[in-house]
Amino acid sequence: MIKHENLRGTIHEKGEERLVGQKRTRKSTVVIKTYDQRPSYYSLEVMGDENNDKLKALERLNPVVVDFGLFGNQWTNKEGVTKYFNNLNLFDIRIDTQSEVTQKAKEVTAALDLVAGTESAYTTKQNKQEDGLPF
Repeated sequence: MIKHENLRGTIHEKGEERLVGQKRTRKSTVVIKTYDQRPSYYSLEVMGDENNDKLKALERLNPVVVDFGLFGNQWTNKEGVTKYFNNLNLFDIRIDTQSEVTQKAKEVTAALDLVAGTESAYTTKQNKQEDGLPF
């Protein structure tokens, strides 16, 4: 197993949760989009209650930091043909509060709110900081 920490990106897609095995373990998938020179997409398996609860609380496009492990498996079918599989298993997922994506998302939300004529928590906070008033 190879462990990777601090993969940064956004939630691109969340798969349906299901119960697997005799112990009825919760399993789902999440696709993380990274923003390198070329965007990359990583499909990760999410096992167990804790990480599925964390994933359920997050939404599409949320900026996240992910820790995961790379597992390799071998399987031989009835005809004797061997196949190899790689799995990316999520160990931890959390909101990335320091990312440029987070800052850009706040700016875009503020701009869209201005166009729509509403105020987001971000624009309200910015306005409070400018005038120094607590309300």
